[in-house]
Amino acid sequence: MDNLINISYLYYNKSLDFIKKNNISLAKENLDKAIKVYSKDIDILNLLGLCEYYLCNFNEANFYWKKSLEINKINNLAQKYIEEKLKTNKFSEIMEKYNIALDCFDNDRYEESINIFKNILKYEDKFIEVYEILVILYLKIDDIKNSKIMLEALEEIDKGNKKILFYKEEINKTENKIINKKVSNDIKNEMNTLLIKENNYKQNKKITIISVILVLFIGLNLFNYLYYNKKESKKINNITQELEKEKILQNELKKENEKLNKDIKFIFNNSHNEVLKLQKESEQYYFDKEYKKAIEKFNYILDYSDDEVIIADAIYFIAASNLKLGKKEEAIKYYEIYINKYKNFDAYDEILYNYALILNDENNIEKAKELAKELRKNHPYSQFNNSKIAYIIDK
Repeated sequence: MDNLINISYLYYNKSLDFIKKNNISLAKENLDKAIKVYSKDIDILNLLGLCEYYLCNFNEANFYWKKSLEINKINNLAQKYIEEKLKTNKFSEIMEKYNIALDCFDNDRYEESINIFKNILKYEDKFIEVYEILVILYLKIDDIKNSKIMLEALEEIDKGNKKILFYKEEINKTENKIINKKVSNDIKNEMNTLLIKENNYKQNKKITIISVILVLFIGLNLFNYLYYNKKESKKINNITQELEKEKILQNELKKENEKLNKDIKFIFNNSHNEVLKLQKESEQYYFDKEYKKAIEKFNYILDYSDDEVIIADAIYFIAASNLKLGKKEEAIKYYEIYINKYKNFDAYDEILYNYALILNDENNIEKAKELAKELRKNHPYSQFNNSKIAYIIDK
């Protein structure tokens, strides 16, 4: 158990480091990993609750703080967080406004929604999701300036937010669309004005002069258009450079996480007894019909174990858990992995059997037959080589 606690604290300390750098989203990612390894540390639970709160996942924040209090009620900050952040009259008012603002957004009442969300930020200026929504809302009304302001504010409080790059690209697209529309309209207006003038001059038999003027004016407007576009292309280049910087930052963060994962993998695979304990705990969740928790734990084993037997076992249980939850597509994904990589492992006949039955139910008869025949050929004495398999083959 000590090694699992050590692993969880590697994640916890990394999360603290991310929070100091105003990187809430990545802190949350690491805390999620920490509780998968060891879910009974109140410091980890409390910090994860805070991250969820600032990400505007209020139900999740409440869940983690309550879970923390179940472990230890004495001098636990979770009680303070619940009372001061979630159980005040002001917070209830804010939640009511939040839902009204979202309703306005859904019904295209963008300016109304903007005003409500801006007022919410006066209550709490670190609500990350509110900044994200405001970036989009301002884009909806073609207000590039304020959309950029909201994005800059978002970057200040959550530098590792993976949506930032997407928002920058959307702002860039919207800005280009507005520029092109404006230039196109300007030229159309000028052309229409000149054509009206030309028609007037025709009546006065001054066609040649106005034609010359028309050509010159169009040329001048074309020059202005190209000059204007040249200036705008510089702006676009600046935006492109910003996007490249953002990609570099994301790659650096990815490398940092990969290094952390290697350290954890080393500890994990040099603690065989702890791996077996985690495997046993994961299986117990399955047998207790807590399939979601089982999937969570087995996925952790897949992330960090190098032991092929243990990995094959985890894949089997993840597939079985998904099937129990009615998620056939997910189950099929793991059946395919098992069939392609673990033909000589213990559960291969059962995997073939379950997969064949699913395919048969979905009228994919040819593939179902193929698996059923393989089961009969390679595992003739298996308990799964039964009347159902015979029925599929005889179809």
